[in-house]
Amino acid sequence: KALRPKQGAGQKIIFGFEGDYKDVKIELLDNAPEDFEHRITKDIKTDTLYYWYKPKLALDSTRFVVKNKTYIDTLKYKFKDMKIDSLIIKASPSGVIQYSQDFQLQANIPFTNIDTKQITILNKDSLNVPFSTTFEAFENGYMFKFDKKEADVYKIQMLPNAFEDFFGNTNDTLRYTLKTNQKSEYGNIRVRLINAKFPLIVQLVDDKGNVMYERYTTESPVVDFNDLLPKQYYLRAIFDSNGNKTYDPGNFLMQRQPERVSYAQDIDAVRANFDFVIDFTLKD
Repeated sequence: KALRPKQGAGQKIIFGFEGDYKDVKIELLDNAPEDFEHRITKDIKTDTLYYWYKPKLALDSTRFVVKNKTYIDTLKYKFKDMKIDSLIIKASPSGVIQYSQDFQLQANIPFTNIDTKQITILNKDSLNVPFSTTFEAFENGYMFKFDKKEADVYKIQMLPNAFEDFFGNTNDTLRYTLKTNQKSEYGNIRVRLINAKFPLIVQLVDDKGNVMYERYTTESPVVDFNDLLPKQYYLRAIFDSNGNKTYDPGNFLMQRQPERVSYAQDIDAVRANFDFVIDFTLKD
């Protein structure tokens, strides 16, 4: 279900949305100029979609069709004269980066281009660290993947014009410093899956159900979680019946049952410099 749209900033419209947003399409019903472009991104914390467009439209109001696989609605919208946002780029993590973690940049305006020649990562010996990038368009985030060594320091520099956004804005110089901890500060878990039916998504979650670590297996009944932050985790496995490597909830209209989830009994808290072996019997 889509909620009534409202203005967020210049050429940015906010659509509240309830339900599965991954297949959402938002279409402008009025005639648009030939050079009209739009992008849709999702707020990282809330069920909110942002509809970005250019150029500015000479309209007082319009209608949008919002639809996904099971839903369609027409919504009216009245334009307001507001300034376009300035580009703000946020990085995570800060300080310490985990061995399995990627460095991530997200912006308040959709990214449209990256020039990796303007980006360097140096370790504590001032040697270049090779990296690769992936882009998540819907979340509007760049992920930086690079190999990390024990107790190392990584200085990341991004020169002007490394990034360009939807409205042609570019970044100033960005600098970040990250470090890794000693391996002895982490713990490891080996999970032995009993009665496994593949493929499976095996997850360690916190007490609120947030996924902290995840592994995917199509044949091996043994799954390793290495370099874990010491804390209490909970273990679960998702029977990935359609093999798409993600949990699929049920859908009443499509008469689809949710994928089955099996939970392990409570496990011991992970301790630093300690290896755990857990037998996880999956229930039918």
